[in-house]
Amino acid sequence: MAVDTTPAGPPSISKSARTLIKVVNVLLSAILRSPFHAKLSQRFMLLSFKGRKSGKKYTLLVGYQREGEALEVISPRNWWKNLRGEHTQVSVLLQGRWYNGVAEAFHGDETVAAGYLRAMQRSPALIRMYHVQVDETDQPKPDSVRQATRTCALVRIRLLPEKNA
Repeated sequence: MAVDTTPAGPPSISKSARTLIKVVNVLLSAILRSPFHAKLSQRFMLLSFKGRKSGKKYTLLVGYQREGEALEVISPRNWWKNLRGEHTQVSVLLQGRWYNGVAEAFHGDETVAAGYLRAMQRSPALIRMYHVQVDETDQPKPDSVRQATRTCALVRIRLLPEKNA
């Protein structure tokens, strides 16, 4: 039996895979904006924010999970750097409706490892994707999760109450 010797960490993506991901993201974003969003909206949302330096508006398709009153988004990519600082304003298209929120980004710390561990417990495919070691009960080993997420980020979004008109 072959042993996977790939080091734990975020998945690397080839150029052709990146192109395919862009096409799929455009398609899924269109579905999330449509009346047919219900099933997809249970795991995905659109996240909009302004670039810290450019001021350009970005809208990304992201996976999310609810953690108490907050939404959590894990990211192995660098877009989260735009959300550094306190009380960063964002908008999310969540289950067919746009909401304003405040984002807080965490990078490479215990908060990130704990968030990824929760995500891996909900979606075991992430365990394989990040090459995380598992214990005898197929649960991710916390030390391996820490190692795999040392360069990753977790974004926590608190939705703001809607203002009555």
